[in-house]
Amino acid sequence: MHSILYLTDMTDNSLSRARTLGVLGSKPVVRRDLVGPSDRTDFYKFSLKRSSSVNLQLSNLQANADLLLLNRAGKAIARSRKGGTQAEQITRQLQSGTYYVQVLGRGSKNTRYKLVGSTTAGGGGGGGNGTRSNPFDLGL
Repeated sequence: MHSILYLTDMTDNSLSRARTLGVLGSKPVVRRDLVGPSDRTDFYKFSLKRSSSVNLQLSNLQANADLLLLNRAGKAIARSRKGGTQAEQITRQLQSGTYYVQVLGRGSKNTRYKLVGSTTAGGGGGGGNGTRSNPFDLGL
């Protein structure tokens, strides 16, 4: 049996030092780490080559943590704040560009986590399923 050692790291605690997820695509990108009282937040940076539906999942929590999606300037554009050890998820249609993910520890306990990011390319540049509330973007 293998064990994983998690060290308190401060290298990813700001946008300027965010760890890279690379260019997100349909193949899921997985990262594992830890947040808690001594390492409250982790940032990740990713880019999109085209308009895509981005899916972010935060799971395997032992304590409460939140998931935030940030624009290039670091402003939150989506949040998932479920209580306790419930998995967090954000799904959002985004234009091409650079974005950040923030994992934020909440409370007085450390928690390991698994972060998964992936995309589904938008049809014609905007996604949608052809309904009134989520129409197709024909890219015209």
